[in-house]
Amino acid sequence: MRKRYLWLCVVLLAVPFSVSAQSTKDYQRTEDEIAANKRRGKLLLHPELVTLRLVSSSREPSPTPPPYGVGDLLDFDLSMSQSSSDTLTVLNYRSPFYECSPELYRDGDKVPYSKAAQEKVDRTDKILLDGSFYPVSLIPNREYRWIRVRLNDWYGRLGIGHYQLTVRKRLAPKGDWVESNPVTFDVILKIQGQASR
Repeated sequence: MRKRYLWLCVVLLAVPFSVSAQSTKDYQRTEDEIAANKRRGKLLLHPELVTLRLVSSSREPSPTPPPYGVGDLLDFDLSMSQSSSDTLTVLNYRSPFYECSPELYRDGDKVPYSKAAQEKVDRTDKILLDGSFYPVSLIPNREYRWIRVRLNDWYGRLGIGHYQLTVRKRLAPKGDWVESNPVTFDVILKIQGQASR
């Protein structure tokens, strides 16, 4: 009885593999499809035609938002567009520590990530991500909101100063980085009774 059950499992598992092998064997890619796939792969590795746009996620999104108060939430929206002739498929992993790499300067000096954020970045670099992603088709010359960058998650509470933020992203492992436009903003001492963002 046990052998029959085991044999049935083997047969049931083998049938889909033989069907899928047969269906892929019958399909031959054309030279145009192969060339298009190579073009798209090269563009993901060397994304010169991809643009990242960073704006504050306040009521009026801007690359130069009004001053924030100490302790305010500082959130920025990162959007992506591309100007090639092909539609590109890019994976969004839903993890800010995998999806982007912010660079923040305060009064000209680079601000390091918080200890907790740096540990998450280090862990993300070492592990292979699980299946927690979804594909996004980037149609040429159309902008897609990609991810919200929450500076408090990366840097903790920011002190008083003049800041410049850019965000970098890779579209493929070991590919070239794409860098966003810079966003400049100030953090000032909060006036008593001033509402938080």
